[in-house]
Amino acid sequence: MSMAGDRLGHYEILGQIGSGGMGDVFSAHDPSLGRRVAIKMLPSRLASDPDTLSRFTQESRSASALNHPNIVTIHEVGAEEGSPFIVMEYIDGRDLRTMITEGPLSPAKTLDFAVQIADGLAAAHDRGIVHRDLKPENIMVTRDGYIKILDFGLAKVITPVLEGDTTVQLEMGGTNPGTILGTVGYMSPEQATGKRIDFRSDQFAFGTILYELLTAKPAFHGETAIDTLSMILHKDPVPLSRVDRRIPEQLGDIVRRLLAKTPSDRYSSTRDLANELRLLRDRINAVQSGASLGSFRSERRRGVAIAAIVLGAFIAGMAYLARRPEPAPAAETTAQVSAPRHQLVVMKFRDLTGDPTGHLVATGFAETLTTRLAGYPTVQIIRPPPTSDDASPEKTALDLGADLILTGSMMRSGDRMRVTYSVSPVREGREWRDLIEGKVDDLFALQDAVARSVARNLDLGTTTVRPMLDPAVSQRRYLEAIGHLRQYHEPESVEQAVEILQRLGSSASVQAALARAYLIKYRESKDARFALLAGNAADAALEADPLSLDVNVTLGELRRETGRYPEAISAFLRVLSQQPNHADAVLELAETYRLAGDVENAESSYKRAIQLQPNYWAGYNKLGVFYFLRGRAADAVPMFSKVVELSPDNLRGYNNLGAMYQRLGRHDDAIRVFTTSIQRSPSAQAYSNLGTCYYFLGRYQEAAAAVEKAVELSPTYVIFWRNLGDAYRWIPGKRERARAAYRRAIELCEETIAVNPSDAAAHATLATCAAKLGDAKRARNSILRALELEPQNAAHAYEAAVIANVSGLEEEVLARLEQALRLGFNPDDVVADPEFANLRKNGRLATIIPVATQTTAR
Repeated sequence: MSMAGDRLGHYEILGQIGSGGMGDVFSAHDPSLGRRVAIKMLPSRLASDPDTLSRFTQESRSASALNHPNIVTIHEVGAEEGSPFIVMEYIDGRDLRTMITEGPLSPAKTLDFAVQIADGLAAAHDRGIVHRDLKPENIMVTRDGYIKILDFGLAKVITPVLEGDTTVQLEMGGTNPGTILGTVGYMSPEQATGKRIDFRSDQFAFGTILYELLTAKPAFHGETAIDTLSMILHKDPVPLSRVDRRIPEQLGDIVRRLLAKTPSDRYSSTRDLANELRLLRDRINAVQSGASLGSFRSERRRGVAIAAIVLGAFIAGMAYLARRPEPAPAAETTAQVSAPRHQLVVMKFRDLTGDPTGHLVATGFAETLTTRLAGYPTVQIIRPPPTSDDASPEKTALDLGADLILTGSMMRSGDRMRVTYSVSPVREGREWRDLIEGKVDDLFALQDAVARSVARNLDLGTTTVRPMLDPAVSQRRYLEAIGHLRQYHEPESVEQAVEILQRLGSSASVQAALARAYLIKYRESKDARFALLAGNAADAALEADPLSLDVNVTLGELRRETGRYPEAISAFLRVLSQQPNHADAVLELAETYRLAGDVENAESSYKRAIQLQPNYWAGYNKLGVFYFLRGRAADAVPMFSKVVELSPDNLRGYNNLGAMYQRLGRHDDAIRVFTTSIQRSPSAQAYSNLGTCYYFLGRYQEAAAAVEKAVELSPTYVIFWRNLGDAYRWIPGKRERARAAYRRAIELCEETIAVNPSDAAAHATLATCAAKLGDAKRARNSILRALELEPQNAAHAYEAAVIANVSGLEEEVLARLEQALRLGFNPDDVVADPEFANLRKNGRLATIIPVATQTTAR
């Protein structure tokens, strides 16, 4: 099987791409799913050994159960004419060995790879699977920088290779002592001496790889294999600090611990190792971006806890948009496909059946039909929010930037169900209609027929997504549950969906819907139990159907909201690898890149979202928020202006536009916009933003009155409580009410951090509130963590200045204010903030902000 054009089962061989002790590797085309795969064949000398074949199959299937973005996905294990093979995902990239030949990697790049490798190893070790032959050749780096570990567990079943290969003797049995397995230079001491091994043996191999990445030299290398083994057993490599002084001491300590001769001296958990590497990586990134804090001299603490805060309200006003419905694509990380020809909004179907739960079935039918139609690359499908159910289809389509509207109804006649649908243009043009009939007890087949009819009428071409609905599931009950989930803004409806789904079994479609339901419950309650349940359901769905788009979108959102950004990115990329125009995945991926600090990919992904849906306000709004958080308020103004233009009734556009005016010091314009928003429809965000404008104008009574309204409307939103404390703080006689507001804000921050320790905004808000309550030590620790997580956030730098001012550290205050201004913070707000009255009075503020600016600040 070495010639292109040969077939293995239904796979068409494209050519050989590698060969080694683990077997030959070929690239192939999978016609059933239209994708490229890699196929690994067991060496032919082993094909006649029944025991080896049995172990090969067992280990391969065990490895295939590993579902992790940093472990290569195994699609199939089989045999052809007695020759066993593994079908796995095709990795477009290169291995670490190739990268090492080009010279040492920087500590930052090494740590980026190290965190991903450790995450993959930890996932396998948690399942009791040890790699046994970890080496640079078995670790691939994709073109977009993602690590993929190959050949998990397969070394356990491969016997000796040809003379001259670098793999010495490999085990034929289980983990019986007395047999050597692995590759010389990367084997642990216990592995080299044939002792029983466990996950800590992989840690040793990992340590040798890190050493080689940092130095481009092997940690252990002798003239012969025996010499190399002797060095592994008896000698330590040259310390990394002596090889290159630029390598951080802590990274050297990690590698030294991994290379400990005794397993017990290594890490007791690979998960702990991954966490330590991640923290070090984040600290180095923060330092390189200029955001590291100098040491606080916390002993010099003033008796009064001064503090104030500012732009949190505006962040809150825009963060509200992170809820549904808004999601979208990547830039360099996904295939760039031209924008779809049509933007089609699928409205809720009318129920004409007369059945008690017919309205839920009709709603669920429309929802799942939407998913089916989204697989056609020539059309962009838009899900309207449930709040639009009472609006006219034309208004909804205009609000969402659609040019086509799909409406439909369901009618029952005995054991037959009839679906009538129409697709009409928003303005003028041809209208398509059809009537599809099917069995009442086979609604999924009926849905397939409707999807094909719509595709045929609109000339949509071929779908890229196969249905994931399980016909064995009670179809009517399943659609009822999806109908309930459509009303995700109503907790009782979501709870009813959960109750139905829990009774429907463990199929991929059911578990996917259950994961979505639990994610909704988690978002509303921030109860960690629901995050765990959502993750369990998503994992179960992925195990049954690893390519499910809905599951991967849900999993990506969940992983992002719990701070696991690499896993979230991988989930969204899995969606976009199948469906590059999946608008929800594009926006969600952009949000995840932003939170992960990948500025370039975030911005290009937001722009890709706008390209996919140029007449939909959500993409412009998200990009505006991104610019705001990057300190680019002037760039954000046209984005939010576009939101107002595309969706004149959308209060978010007004609130965010007003926030930008405030950020630019245009307070009168901001107050006008916020007042307009409140007159149209009172909202917590508008009230809080209006209060912040009054705060910077020194109108504290009006500020407090406005933020009180915000708290009344959203009593669990942490930023509102903090802003309320700030307003009270400067009103005579309200000092105790200010302290109570700060304490409530801290409680809410603690709840958020318990679920997502990587929530930078929660750490920053907690820090400023703690400072205002006189807890300087806690404030210092929390603001340091916020700055580590988001070193380019101007608001965090500003809050660090406030906290330093509380402790009387003027040099630190000025440095932090300079940083905030450099990141785009409005100097007018610095001047107007009463927290820095001391710096205005002693003239030190003039050293970083021109006097002319100060005299016109109010």
